[in-house]
Amino acid sequence: MTGGVVAVAVYAATLRITKLITIPIKGYGSALITVAGAAYGEKDYTKFDKSFKYTMNISIIVTFLLVIIFYIFIP
Repeated sequence: MTGGVVAVAVYAATLRITKLITIPIKGYGSALITVAGAAYGEKDYTKFDKSFKYTMNISIIVTFLLVIIFYIFIP
């Protein structure tokens, strides 16, 4: 038989770990909307492009570090 209390506990733990990784990325995305919207409104497309690239780089670095930390410390 599949399911049961153990399956629900495993699913909940996995969901919490996944949320720990996605919460910072969503925060960076929300900040990017504000900065990119202001740059787009000013028609400053270089600032728009730089803010997008900066946010992408930071998101990739943070995600990579979190995955490494979780891979090491979570059995």
